[in-house]
Amino acid sequence: MPSVVDRLLNVAANVPDAPAVVEDLRVFSYAELAERAAAFAGIFAQGPRRRVLIVAEKGFQAYAAMFGSLMAGATYAPVAVDATQLRLQTISASFEPDTIVAHPALAASLTPPIDARIIAPDEKLVSQAPDSRSPDDIAYVIFTSGSTGAPKGVAVPRTGLDHYVDWIGPAMGLAPGDRMSQHPNIGFDLSVLDIYGALCHGAALHPFIDRGSRLLPARKVQNDRITVWNSVPSVLSIMETARELDAAHLESVRLFTFCGEVLRRDHVAKLFAARPDAIVLNTYGPTEATVAMTCRRFTVDDWDRACSTSAPFGEAIGDMRLDLVGGDDGDEGEIVISGPQLARFYWNDPALTAEKFRDHTLPDGRVVKAFFTGDYARRSEGDTYFLGRRDDMVKVRGHRMHVGAVSQALEKIGWPTAVAFEKGGQLFAAVERVQGRTFDQAEVIAELSGLLESYSVPSEIRCFDAMPKNQNDKIDGAKVRAMFESGSTR
Repeated sequence: MPSVVDRLLNVAANVPDAPAVVEDLRVFSYAELAERAAAFAGIFAQGPRRRVLIVAEKGFQAYAAMFGSLMAGATYAPVAVDATQLRLQTISASFEPDTIVAHPALAASLTPPIDARIIAPDEKLVSQAPDSRSPDDIAYVIFTSGSTGAPKGVAVPRTGLDHYVDWIGPAMGLAPGDRMSQHPNIGFDLSVLDIYGALCHGAALHPFIDRGSRLLPARKVQNDRITVWNSVPSVLSIMETARELDAAHLESVRLFTFCGEVLRRDHVAKLFAARPDAIVLNTYGPTEATVAMTCRRFTVDDWDRACSTSAPFGEAIGDMRLDLVGGDDGDEGEIVISGPQLARFYWNDPALTAEKFRDHTLPDGRVVKAFFTGDYARRSEGDTYFLGRRDDMVKVRGHRMHVGAVSQALEKIGWPTAVAFEKGGQLFAAVERVQGRTFDQAEVIAELSGLLESYSVPSEIRCFDAMPKNQNDKIDGAKVRAMFESGSTR
């Protein structure tokens, strides 16, 4: 199986002048990308630990630094340039980089290791001799927030990245001539699909850099003639609010790919209403499984039958495996993942590694190392549907239930963006305002009473002008609770 570096170099050799990265003010070719990556590699290889912290805006220089790290046999950790200073400092202290790619003023605020070399993303580099040491097993470390909010480093091996990228090409049909979006920040592992998917298969990568393109993404899709779109499903709500989830703005897109959240039925319906000849891929996977490890393909002819309130996320890809364990029957339970895309460990956290990465006995008796996700799912009529987090299993009036059932019921009655939570033995919920519809709490509760058991109906429901989002464009559950408790609606 070719490595991602070999794939990039092959593309650069075959179509050197083809567009690799298309920024607003400049287009960079594959030859330029390979050259810049090699220049970074020469610097990164000199570090004693060969650890590279990349704190840069999405774009040509950040992508070249990532490939350069892999060329050098190093391990990199990407962080969003707008992360809080506390988060940056915490990650820097944990990762102990010997090279930091960031503008000097930003890098200085990280309190980096005393021996760390700081390189500005666009700094002119002098060629260095190659390193003779064997490459590190770990390709990159993504620091997620985790349930406590403290950065948790997920160490992804090179073999896992290679396996995932090998699947991407044929599954998405990426090739020269495609123009792929790059909407997530580089510190969010969903960006791995954009970056390596496009640049290892000859497509042109279009980063959504400025604030305007992130807030009104459909306009850039239209202007850049994007053919392949990838994001968390919540970004569709942004397009919908702007009244741009339509054929005029999405005309060029042949493939929509989603991961990171539940893909709602109404969003799938609106995508196919706008682009009936497009394909929609819904995928699932925690950061610990190298972005995504399942896939479900939809067309205009089959999506309606498969989708309930949400879209199923499909079966395991390639040599990956997904099992459901600990449920009431064999078709429901916690998602347990095994296969070549598994992360190796949590950075500097052996206790958490031992807790989450454990031996798992397969139906044939073989014992494999597996990741216990804490996510619950159910199989029904050949499809697999996400139910919620194990943490979302609550006890209300003596009954155990998933709070996700409340959100799904709210979606059914016309409130597609909803969050439910338990506090003090009671259920509460918040919905996002729907344009042209009046919110009446008593009416909503009455409608829910026809769908849910009495103990599952929230004691109070509030309507927010907009759901708070985190840095990765996902709904921020902690902020929803805080807004609820403060009485704020915006």
